[in-house]
Formats: sequence, structure tokens, C-alpha cells
Amino acid sequence: MSRWRRSSRKVALADLKLDRLVVVHAGAASFPLGDGIQAVAAARLLEDVDPL
Repeated sequence: MSRWRRSSRKVALADLKLDRLVVVHAGAASFPLGDGIQAVAAARLLEDVDPL
């Protein structure tokens, strides 16, 4: 797949050689966005994300 057709999240994972990517949002629920990518509700940040 062309780099231009991949999501920016997947590009960031690959280019920065990250193990995981967490996207914090203002909604109420946390949910997976794909392999190694998780959307986390800001109110749940401390519960859903392990410390570094």
C-alpha cells in the first residue's frame, strides 16, 4: 500500500518505531483503532493506559 493511502497513525507508528500509539479524545469510552493503536477517553486515561 502506498504511504499516502495509509493513516497518519500507522505512519507515525512505523516512522517513529513506536510499540503503541494512544490517541486521547474527549468522548466517554476507550476503544481500539487498530494494531497497536488505542483511542482513550481523557477521563479514563489513568485507568486505561499503563505508565511508561
